[in-house]
Amino acid sequence: MKRKLQWIVLIMLCVFALNTVYAGGQKEKSADKDLNFVIVTKGVHPWYDPCGEGFADAAAEIGGIKTRYTRAVEWTGEAQAKIVENLIAEGVDGIALAVIDAGALAPLINEAMSRGIPVMTFDDTAMDSEQIIFVGTDNYTAGVIEGHEIAKMTN
Repeated sequence: MKRKLQWIVLIMLCVFALNTVYAGGQKEKSADKDLNFVIVTKGVHPWYDPCGEGFADAAAEIGGIKTRYTRAVEWTGEAQAKIVENLIAEGVDGIALAVIDAGALAPLINEAMSRGIPVMTFDDTAMDSEQIIFVGTDNYTAGVIEGHEIAKMTN
């Protein structure tokens, strides 16, 4: 399941970057330049390591894509916002972001999008932003389903 999500994240970034950004004329893609995508998780934790690994593996299989996996040492919106600010300044081609604090990240997501850098969120989102898509679980509904299943199993 994790591998499938990683492929979905990377492919969506590729499709949106190529169709939305380059077709829209906001950036000029060089035929000899790899796309540069970055995945930003909530923080340093082994749970997220497969995200970075799968992201890189999928890019290698597709080709023409450089990836980077980064995360804040401090699990705060401010720390994550600083990373995103730096990525915008760097002019990366796309960002996949597991949002820690929607209030801190929504303005930066909007800024990235306005500069032609597509941002998709996963795991957690900033619904009031201009993100291109959110990929994740509706945890409330998942909890309801799990609760019903546990109730059945334990009578």
